[in-house]
Amino acid sequence: METFKKTALCVLVSASLVACGGSDDDSDKVSATPASLTTTSDIAKAAAGIQAAKTIADVVINNSVDTIEEVITEGKAEKDISCGTSPSAGKFKVTANTSTASYTKDGTIVSSMCLENGEKFDGTLSYQCNDAKCDNASLVATNLVWGDTSKAVDLKVNGSSTWSVTSMPQDDFRGSASITKSGVSTTFSSYDRLVTQYFAKNQIVGYGGLTVSGGSATNCVDGTYAYSVKNSLIMNSGTQRISGGVIRISSGGNSEGPESGTVTFNSDGSVKVKLPSGMEATVSKAEFESYCGLKEAYDFSEK
Repeated sequence: METFKKTALCVLVSASLVACGGSDDDSDKVSATPASLTTTSDIAKAAAGIQAAKTIADVVINNSVDTIEEVITEGKAEKDISCGTSPSAGKFKVTANTSTASYTKDGTIVSSMCLENGEKFDGTLSYQCNDAKCDNASLVATNLVWGDTSKAVDLKVNGSSTWSVTSMPQDDFRGSASITKSGVSTTFSSYDRLVTQYFAKNQIVGYGGLTVSGGSATNCVDGTYAYSVKNSLIMNSGTQRISGGVIRISSGGNSEGPESGTVTFNSDGSVKVKLPSGMEATVSKAEFESYCGLKEAYDFSEK
């Protein structure tokens, strides 16, 4: 898909990366309770929540984008397509977007409890490209689900995403992403928006804020917190797992608010957490990914 070009320029200051386009209009922000982030464990859970939210939104939306483009390319749009071999396995339908003749592979997918090969797909994604190369696109997800029936895990997205290529390729997400494990859910709602900017090949930056509810279901921290990238994050192809870089976390919705802690991502999957007091702790990969449904979200990114 042509939207995922990762070439750009940004500003580096003394080894710290300043995310481009960081100013925000406050008009669509809502009041929220700041998360209690006082320990290294709290900060690690907040970082896991950030990664889980971004990963869920990205993989669920882009899995449906890939299906839309594939169905249109194969000439199967405008038809009901059965899922699996059972009559009760559901169906889906892709409708091509004829209003953007310059890009011929965008459209809308509607899935109706589609069950196939141990996976579940449900809900709607509207995908519209605004130029010939799809360097500018708008996407709207409504109860969009990608699930693993064998593991009783569902990822769900409601909201909108925009992709644009200007001085730096950028993806903005507004809405909610949730994970349900064995019937209990944690929901991550964007506080204003989640911004991911593609700084260079396999390097991303960004900022945003989250409100987390139902955190006890996945050992996550409830409340609102925000983040910004201090040193570009390393994300290799084929996964959303982060193997380098630093993020700054603050309680409340302002990514430039008082610092609650920083998290350094290590190449072995562990993270190092540092509080403003100077206290530090290293959290293993297994422990870090056990927070907030992060391991399950990461696993979907590698399907």
